[in-house]
Amino acid sequence: MEITEKVVGERRVAVLRDLGASIGEARTAEKACAIAANILAQHAKDVPFALFYLIEPDGSQARLVGSAGVEPDTSASPRLLDLRDAENGTSAWPVAEVLASGTPVFAEALGKRFTQVPQGPWSDSPNCAVVLPLRSHMTLQLSGFLVAGVSPRLKFDDQYRGFFDLAATQIATAITNARPMRKSASAPRHSPKSIVPRPLSSQMSATSSARR
Repeated sequence: MEITEKVVGERRVAVLRDLGASIGEARTAEKACAIAANILAQHAKDVPFALFYLIEPDGSQARLVGSAGVEPDTSASPRLLDLRDAENGTSAWPVAEVLASGTPVFAEALGKRFTQVPQGPWSDSPNCAVVLPLRSHMTLQLSGFLVAGVSPRLKFDDQYRGFFDLAATQIATAITNARPMRKSASAPRHSPKSIVPRPLSSQMSATSSARR
């Protein structure tokens, strides 16, 4: 067990190292996601499949810009996620929950959710995935989503969750650096009604405009 945990840990460190060494020089958000997809495709034992969605400038949809371990246009990998329909639970992935909470959301029973589940490197297909927010430079807003398959041969513990969080953070940072201060990195303008921004902390009282 200790040897297995060591091997898995070293493997994940290699993934994060490869991401950090490659995606930082991307000139566009789409290119950053494409590079990340190519890297994750080489590490299918920890990430059986991955989908990269960027939120469109008008906030109505999220567009598939990269994938690993699954071809576009399957039931599990639609090219567009309608964020307006997400409020009604009709989206392929639980993006409405991610938008509302700003935190990763676990998606289970993939065999029942989709007609075709990405296989991964094992004989048994993944049954679970995590939908992670790709945060933008603006508070409470997202650039997009990372959908990452969970290996059916590994326990989804704190270490596994932390690995996904770190990967998503690296990717989100590369996206932000590739397109700074652009509206396309924001969360939808027409967000589901359930999304209520958390109140900002109270500001300090202003000083008198007249100086004595």
